[in-house]
Amino acid sequence: MHGRTTFILLAAVATLGIYIQVGERNRESQEQRRANTRLALRFEPDLVTNIRIITPAGMFTLEQTNGAWRMTSPSRGPADGNAILRLLDTMAALRRSEIITEEEQRTLGLDPAEYGFAPPRAHVTMEFPDRSMTLLIGRDAPGGDQVYLMLEGQRDILVTGRDLIAALPGGQRDLRDRRLFPSQPGRIRRIEIDARDRTFHATRIEDEQWIIERPAPSRGANAEIRQWLDRLYEFRIVEFVADSVAAASLYGFEEPFIQVALSTDPKSLPHILKVGRPADANNQAYYAMVVGQEAVFTIDQAAVEWLRHDPGEFRDPRVMTIPAAAINHIQMTDGDRILVLQRTTQLVWEVVSPKKLAADDRRVQQLLGAWTGARAIRFLDPPFSPETSAATPIERRSILFARSPRPLVASGNATNASSVTTDNDVLITLAAESPAGQLLVTASPFPSLLEVNAALAQEISVNPMTFRETRILAIDGSQIRRITQRIGTHEISVERTNALFRALSTREVPDTDAIDTVIDSVSRLRATRFVAEDPRDLAAYGLESPERQLILSMTSGDSINRVLAFGHSEHGETFALLQGSDTVFTLPDDRVERLMKPVANPLAPVTTPSESP
Repeated sequence: MHGRTTFILLAAVATLGIYIQVGERNRESQEQRRANTRLALRFEPDLVTNIRIITPAGMFTLEQTNGAWRMTSPSRGPADGNAILRLLDTMAALRRSEIITEEEQRTLGLDPAEYGFAPPRAHVTMEFPDRSMTLLIGRDAPGGDQVYLMLEGQRDILVTGRDLIAALPGGQRDLRDRRLFPSQPGRIRRIEIDARDRTFHATRIEDEQWIIERPAPSRGANAEIRQWLDRLYEFRIVEFVADSVAAASLYGFEEPFIQVALSTDPKSLPHILKVGRPADANNQAYYAMVVGQEAVFTIDQAAVEWLRHDPGEFRDPRVMTIPAAAINHIQMTDGDRILVLQRTTQLVWEVVSPKKLAADDRRVQQLLGAWTGARAIRFLDPPFSPETSAATPIERRSILFARSPRPLVASGNATNASSVTTDNDVLITLAAESPAGQLLVTASPFPSLLEVNAALAQEISVNPMTFRETRILAIDGSQIRRITQRIGTHEISVERTNALFRALSTREVPDTDAIDTVIDSVSRLRATRFVAEDPRDLAAYGLESPERQLILSMTSGDSINRVLAFGHSEHGETFALLQGSDTVFTLPDDRVERLMKPVANPLAPVTTPSESP
């Protein structure tokens, strides 16, 4: 095929495509225009502000304010906005199949009465900001699937479908809003539930946190309260009973079984639902009303049970809400003794009181994890029961967590200083041992007792050794010049020559594996536990005149020897001391054996005089 022919075919295809696209578009536009010309009424449903409906079922008036519809007659109250929008949309979509003009009526010798307009079957009046429109509905047209319509003030009669008849209300029950609460659950900022046997009041503050005021001040469980509200908004009115609450005592509203008030804005009035007595012998439904409205209605038992939700389930069980990563100051108090931990600007934890020393990050993280993950088993609110008051008290012990470092306090002032907290602090005070053997604590700023796991008490210690950095040695192996192992009066030594170690005794040969083991161990040697600080009697640990020592001599840049002394062993651990330090600690027996494995061995087996030839 020649190139010219191909080009002509492509051009033809493109032209056909454009023709089809333009043609289809024009055809759709023409069909839309024809459909619009058949509209029986021309109005925008969203612009309607008032509606009056007159049918054999009665007269109903409705008004719209800020998008919300209310019924003003025959009773007053919220209207079902969806039902009203369906009615308006139905009228806006009506299509006429025929127009009977005034001239045609005269020619046929008929008047509007012959079409059912004297009087009409129903009136629907719609008011707009700048006009009003009244639709008159006559009798059914021949065939039964259409109806006669006429606009008030006009003589032409329209024939349209009967959809409008089905959309008209059969009574005010079809127009009433059956929602118990009209707003959205996410907008609620205050909840007040008052029942005969329980009370719950809570407010949502700026950071979306719920704060409970009753039954006792506490932090709310945000997720649980949100789920409760979401479910509450699903319940609907079962049946409208009366249009007046004048006989409130008959329904039990003077002393309601339960009352719920929900507020969206502190400046606006709350939406108050009162639940009265049961409406039937089986308590399957209850009378209810909304303050400020005239209707009496019923709600089912499931809704009442949901309204009587246990307030305890709305409480946040967390002992504290500050995340571990945000805590930079910890102060523990036991009587008049305190211990303070602070995180430096380099994000390193230190013990800063009673004396300054490096802290073991793993131990601090264990403390933080235990308390930030602590949960209340149950809450005990004041006034406390005799059983709670009789619980075994605990001597003054507390732990303060703060986001920012706090000024250090002197011994004897710990209690007063700890009691002064800010919004960024949580002070946890150990109160007593519960009758169940757990731990009772208070967590500022709330007064209730929280029953928590008893093991949490073990996390509070004012002994600096509990949080002391467990790393005893951290030596770069390449900086070790000499390794000496002393057992009693016997010494074994090796010294670095270039990259290798040689035995100082000509009668010994270095043990490479033992040397590597020593170097590897001292590069990250950690204490199992600290036993005593500044002990008066080293003999109790076998360290006054230790039988075994490991001496590490460093390169010329560091002339200080590192000397590890090893004492007695008990329960699989050996007491040890680093020369120049003030603390006795323990190491696992097997680690000590590796450190003291001879770094050099005799060239030949040692023989006794009796074994000589």
